Amino acid sequence: MVISDVVFQIYRGLEGFPVPVHLETETQFSPVYRNSSGRFRGLFVYTLKGRGCFEEADGRRHQLLPGIAYACAGLEPGVKYYYPADATEPWTFMWFSFKGEFAENMLKSVISRYGRTYCIPATHPVILELQTLQNSRGQVHVLSPHEGSALVFAVINMLAETREQKHKENHASRLILKAQQIIISRIHEKVSCEQVAAELNISREHFSRLFKQQTGITPNEFIARRKIIHACHLLKDTRMNCKEIAFAVGYETPANFIRAFKGYQKTTPLQFRKNGVIPIY
Repeated sequence: MVISDVVFQIYRGLEGFPVPVHLETETQFSPVYRNSSGRFRGLFVYTLKGRGCFEEADGRRHQLLPGIAYACAGLEPGVKYYYPADATEPWTFMWFSFKGEFAENMLKSVISRYGRTYCIPATHPVILELQTLQNSRGQVHVLSPHEGSALVFAVINMLAETREQKHKENHASRLILKAQQIIISRIHEKVSCEQVAAELNISREHFSRLFKQQTGITPNEFIARRKIIHACHLLKDTRMNCKEIAFAVGYETPANFIRAFKGYQKTTPLQFRKNGVIPIY
């Protein structure tokens, strides 16, 4: 049973912009109900009440309880969602489909990293926005290219945000954040990976492995980058010479500092002072 149904129409669409296609809330209670995710280039399904199920092409099944969403990108034969035969109450869910190669690839990247299922509160701004759109009058909702693409991106970003927030809150993330704060607070010293690991009371090997997993770079690389960034600020904001800056960022000799600086900035400190741009990395 369809409760609310909205078809999107993009006014004077722009080539390459993602396009929302359909937004619907429905309630199902028949064991014979099943639908194929393979009909859509991008699909987001969110349970409001009851319980649903979706099945991947390899037969793996996932329960869709209230607040649980699943996503599917591209035409994937064999992937389907349905009303479970053992369910005891109707399943009410909202689904949103879209098209556009760029957005489809974005969703594939999110799924590749974080999986297909997501726990999203009903009070999330994007969920509320989708429900508001369904409550608007008329079955056709006209959007500009910008509004349409913004809606598609908001749904995809919501999935990544949900997982990334959980990632930020785990123990390993908090540990590495503390390590980064230690390094930045001692950027004027000869800080080492061993020293930071010892202060965190973990082995150097475990620390290096965790740091690379969380940030994508090694601790030593992070230390070196932060020293160079700090040196760039000193070159732009002060009259300190190279020798003074070298010692200020923890290098034992000016020669070591200049060598490291040229390795990152592809120019000398003095040339950077004249026309360089402070890096972001």
